[in-house]
Amino acid sequence: YLRGDSASAEFAGSFADTTRRPPSKVPTTTALLTEVGRVVADAGAHVENNAIYLVFTPKFLTGTKFCARHGAGTIDGHPVAVAYLPGLTSVDGCQVPDSSNGVPAAAQAMVNSLAHELLEIMTDSLIDDRTAWRDAVGQEVADKCAWQFQRNARGYVTTRVGSYDWVLHPEWSND
Repeated sequence: YLRGDSASAEFAGSFADTTRRPPSKVPTTTALLTEVGRVVADAGAHVENNAIYLVFTPKFLTGTKFCARHGAGTIDGHPVAVAYLPGLTSVDGCQVPDSSNGVPAAAQAMVNSLAHELLEIMTDSLIDDRTAWRDAVGQEVADKCAWQFQRNARGYVTTRVGSYDWVLHPEWSND
């Protein structure tokens, strides 16, 4: 999926849209791309080629069938990826086992879902989502191990990010 290449990312900044209400229904990829383009322009910034834009909303919408999702498209001719990450407070099926790291469960669930979406974005085409890395049954790289949290003698396996140890489900590797 990365075929020996390495990947890196750089945090370029954040924008908050306080002028509009969060969506009342799950946004399509097209709606996410439109919103990102508007928010970036309103902030006086420019859409970057091959950038990843993360859209966080405060609540999980009734009827949503995923913890987070991603897509790709263009904004003003720039190929980009977007991920939609709704609030995951007390959402069945999106929670992570207790890591005893002092992080609220909703934040732990969000970080796990964010890691999942970022890895899938890195193995997708920004031009056409249908050319994403998929296995023989159609699962993307992070789907193959989703919610299969690993344990060791001390408890759940964690990944240190910043000053916290996070419980993240493993990601598929051909190694």
